[in-house]
Amino acid sequence: MSGGVSAAHSLVRAWPGPRSRGLAARGVLCVAAAVVVCGGGCLGKVPPTAAVTGVVTRGGTPLAGATVVFSSVEPVAGFGTVIATGRTGDDGRFTLVTRIDARRSAPGAAVGDNRVTVSVSVPPKGLTEAAYQAQLDAHQAKIGQLGYAAAGDGPGPRVPGLKPEFSDAARTPLAAKVVSGGANEFTFAVE
Repeated sequence: MSGGVSAAHSLVRAWPGPRSRGLAARGVLCVAAAVVVCGGGCLGKVPPTAAVTGVVTRGGTPLAGATVVFSSVEPVAGFGTVIATGRTGDDGRFTLVTRIDARRSAPGAAVGDNRVTVSVSVPPKGLTEAAYQAQLDAHQAKIGQLGYAAAGDGPGPRVPGLKPEFSDAARTPLAAKVVSGGANEFTFAVE
């Protein structure tokens, strides 16, 4: 960061001609400020990632609608902990994507050792998915008609559907080593 600013000052001092010096100084300082603000991320820097796919099962059956998160165990220089996410389809399969910044992402997860978490939310106890959705639709219709809802109205929030350790990066029993240029196909069984 300071190297870019001192380089900008060197260019300003070396710029020929007194009339153009003020404009050149402003231009060089604007470029230096852009580099400082972007922090290198604007320059196309991407953490080392590799494509990752897999399947999540519960009780031997594919688990649909689960969120799968890979977190690099070791910080990646210039990025810190790299997080990759994916969601399982009806067949329990997922494909991971690493979000680099607000506009860019990379396929896969960070190369190296990763902690893996899996989470899924389910309707409150005693409700099937279809019954929950019917109650939610009725609740939304009531809000549409009245413009408000009474406290305690509706089906209630969804609840975690797996043991807590599977969604806690500090306690998860799941891990994966992502390799560059290799097959990164993982199967995770959760409870």
